[in-house]
Amino acid sequence: MNRLAERIGSSFDPVSENPARRGVQWALVVVVGLLGVFAAHHPMIFSGFSRIQTDLGDSRLLNYLLEHGWLWVNRTPGHDRFWDAPFFHPVKNVIAYTDSMFSYGPFYWPFRLVGFSPEVSFGLFLITSTVLNYAAGVLLFGRGLGFGAPATAAGAGLIAFGAPRMNQLMHAQLVPFFYLLIALYALCRIIREGTASAAERASWWIVFALGVAAQFYGGVYLGWFFGVALALTAVTALVLRTSRDEVVSLIQRDWWAAVLAAAVGILVLIPFLAHYLPAAREFGGTFNDVQAYGHPTNWSWWNVGPNNWFWGWIDRRWPIGPHPFPWELNLGIGFLTTAACGVGLYLSKNSPLGRVALATMLLVLIAMTLVRNDRVVLLAGAAACFAFGCLFREPDWTERGAGAFALAVAVLLACPPYNDAIRTLTLVLMVFCWVRLWERRSRPDGLLAPGVGLFLLTLHLLPWSTMSLIAPGAVAAGAILCYFRPKHRTEIVLASVGLFLIAGALLSLESRPEVLYHAALGVAFGWVCSTTLPQVRLKPSQLVPILAVSFALVILLYGKTSLWYALSPYIPGAKAIRVPSRVVLILLVPAAFGLASLVERLDRSLWGMAAWCLALLCLVEQSGTTDCYSLAESRARIAVISQQIDPSMGTFYYRPESEESGFVQYNLDAMWASLNTGIPTINGNSGCFPKDWWPFPQADAPNKATTEAVLRAWCEKFGLDRRRVQRIGRQAGPDENEKPVSDSAE
Repeated sequence: MNRLAERIGSSFDPVSENPARRGVQWALVVVVGLLGVFAAHHPMIFSGFSRIQTDLGDSRLLNYLLEHGWLWVNRTPGHDRFWDAPFFHPVKNVIAYTDSMFSYGPFYWPFRLVGFSPEVSFGLFLITSTVLNYAAGVLLFGRGLGFGAPATAAGAGLIAFGAPRMNQLMHAQLVPFFYLLIALYALCRIIREGTASAAERASWWIVFALGVAAQFYGGVYLGWFFGVALALTAVTALVLRTSRDEVVSLIQRDWWAAVLAAAVGILVLIPFLAHYLPAAREFGGTFNDVQAYGHPTNWSWWNVGPNNWFWGWIDRRWPIGPHPFPWELNLGIGFLTTAACGVGLYLSKNSPLGRVALATMLLVLIAMTLVRNDRVVLLAGAAACFAFGCLFREPDWTERGAGAFALAVAVLLACPPYNDAIRTLTLVLMVFCWVRLWERRSRPDGLLAPGVGLFLLTLHLLPWSTMSLIAPGAVAAGAILCYFRPKHRTEIVLASVGLFLIAGALLSLESRPEVLYHAALGVAFGWVCSTTLPQVRLKPSQLVPILAVSFALVILLYGKTSLWYALSPYIPGAKAIRVPSRVVLILLVPAAFGLASLVERLDRSLWGMAAWCLALLCLVEQSGTTDCYSLAESRARIAVISQQIDPSMGTFYYRPESEESGFVQYNLDAMWASLNTGIPTINGNSGCFPKDWWPFPQADAPNKATTEAVLRAWCEKFGLDRRRVQRIGRQAGPDENEKPVSDSAE
């Protein structure tokens, strides 16, 4: 365990220097943080908080959730149950329809306590979150990983002020990252302090678990992505030989502490799961269509968005194109910073942590990027055909060769033959089995394995109803030839079997001729390449991993556009991740590690000025501006509704005469008017919506029910007295012209 601590931390111990110079260096770290915070929030600061980042949509929704938490803490009437906020009234558990923001409340509530308005408190919360992100990053890179001052400023700054985080500023639940940074710092303490007592190590494990749990209580996305990324990192560390022994040693030493921390984390998350799992069951089952719009493309990883001061002109000149959520694809960190991070990760590949970070980053980028799946499947199939050729070129199968053949047969038998790529590979393997039978016809000891494989694959791929029609003719022809040429019975039998299989394949796959063409090409490719390229011919020990990877890609990617789409149905909680591109906020950690590693190398090479220049240039490259909404405009919109609310009514529903402002905005206006007056509202906006509520935004459209009919159906559904439900804004039409609500509901 001490060896792991030395191998991870030895390269990053701070440079010895006199205390005065060291003090100046870390003072510069503070200055960088202050400048970064100002750059991130300057539109709001310059306006004196008369304008709030960023828009009238999600920003106000998340502000509402924080304000609801504040009112819940104060036991304000109507907010006495945290999970039952007074929108979508009277539906329960509505907070679980979105991110609860609960664990972020302590960084919002103090501003409300001293008298700031909800909107200004929200702006101060955003600034506080950015400050805490940077401070936690300094703790992680400086104390946890042992980097020097310039490298710490670079790493912490990229995490806190990186362009992807600024591009997601309208989603305030994605801004606070400090809980997870503290969790990573706890892991560093666990690894580097191998001589610590058992109680101290257990306490750090618990800090790690509580940090992850706190992140889930604030926002699901970052917590979920962090958990999946951490699991992938652990698997990668176990696979890589440079880190495997040390990770196993850590598990053997601290398994009991990890189990204890997991138990504590689960115990803390029980209320969270008790509310979110029912909501997931209510809406779960299929992927949301939004995923298709929030999936990264190749260009997404370079695109820093239109508001970046240095590279925004690229997006403005050549925009992504018509897209409902273009900001979700602004994932770049700038060309210089990307190059610096890549070089740093590559140069740190000799350290266990650097190699794991590089491998994890590459795996996530590959898995999360939309690709032309047909090309990947084609390359994987070609690799499998080449492996088949190498396998069947072996004169005698060793145990590993036999294992590769058994793996190939087992996988093909386990896959239903509706996948054309699997059909093609099955035909290719059948041909190679027949060829080996032909070559070994004089050696009975080599016929069993290919014979059994050919028989099983034939039964699996070719329908018996078709094969039974041509079997009598093939058997009769073979018997006649054997009678007249008894010395060549083996060759005649094998030739008859071959012709029988060819005829069966032609009849069975006549509607899919491309499968036959691809199989013929696969056989030729595998056989010729394994013959003419002996210098790259695979050894038996290499066949199993090559075949395993090839089959995995063929099976998973067939009909899919990325590994994410292929694997996410099998990952718990993935159905709630409607915007996969937000994984970039987690990838900022290994990217920052790469940047810090490069800056540290410059600093240790006595290029201190160059180290600081690189750090500052990369952070400046992240800078840009963000949208803001007018506080006065928002309050005026809300006041129009609040003034019309009758305090004697039980609830209200608002729909404006003109919906130019948009569905999201007018529902949020109503939610804030509800906060101002203490009267619950049927209006609502959230990550998900009650299924019975969807007729409201569709009402009054052609062939849809009127708003009044929808409102009456809602009251009947939930037992509300329609006489105590106030209608504000657009008035009801004649009752006799109402269309039944059942016809309008989805």
